[in-house]
Amino acid sequence: MKQIYIIGGDMRSCYMASYFIKQGYEVYYADAYDEDMMHQFGCKMIDDLSSIHGILILPIPVTNNRECIKGKNGNILIKDILPSIANCEIVCGGIIPLVIANECNNKNVICYDFMKDDELACKNAIATAEGAIVEAFIGKDINIDGSRSLVTGFGRCAKPLASRLKKLGSEVTIAARSDDARKEALAEGYMATDLIHMNKDADKYDFCFNTIPALVIKEDFLSKVSPDIYIIDIASMPGGIDFDYCKMHSIKYNHSLGIPGKYSPDTSGRILADAVIKKGY
Repeated sequence: MKQIYIIGGDMRSCYMASYFIKQGYEVYYADAYDEDMMHQFGCKMIDDLSSIHGILILPIPVTNNRECIKGKNGNILIKDILPSIANCEIVCGGIIPLVIANECNNKNVICYDFMKDDELACKNAIATAEGAIVEAFIGKDINIDGSRSLVTGFGRCAKPLASRLKKLGSEVTIAARSDDARKEALAEGYMATDLIHMNKDADKYDFCFNTIPALVIKEDFLSKVSPDIYIIDIASMPGGIDFDYCKMHSIKYNHSLGIPGKYSPDTSGRILADAVIKKGY
């Protein structure tokens, strides 16, 4: 029976554990988001990090502070798992830090970054898009239908998000750097602008969704927005919004990270588990 060691994570990790158990794996865990849930699934607690071997699964992202593995308590240090990597067949996680990737390379262990798998990232983007719209419903007392939405970027997450907003009846504008992205957006029935000039119509938007992990929502845009706008940032850390300006001027915003783990952990956990199994482990 193959053994899987899941360290940290959110609800996705718990559902992932359940799926692995159903597929006949033996699952161990540490710093789980919901220990009771893991017990109910039949998982066992890791007594000693040095006992880890086989398949090691870390969170998405692995860490938020470069020191601790992201989990319920965040009390497991990255350095504490490094000695065990030599005993693993594969180490999996999202946005895997260089120190772990290097250790895998040094020990000839496969390092599988979920977020570098195009197929998996596309599935994750769909869950992120749907969750971002849930955040919009929760955060503002209007329908999506009849609203005006600005989406910054037109990549992996922005495309399914824009598509769903449009189908719900929002007038969607894409703000993108490249001419090709803007042409593609126009061809798909969206309005389009470049990032430099998106502040021109800043006051008309009800929602702004940022998908670019670089500072693009700055004072020149924020100083012109409607006081009722709701800004949702789904970009990975550090995000793409001047949060300090928003706080100072009472602009409502939400840096919404880990959306798949928040709104669709069962589906997302199963997708991640399947990805590992498809790797042959």
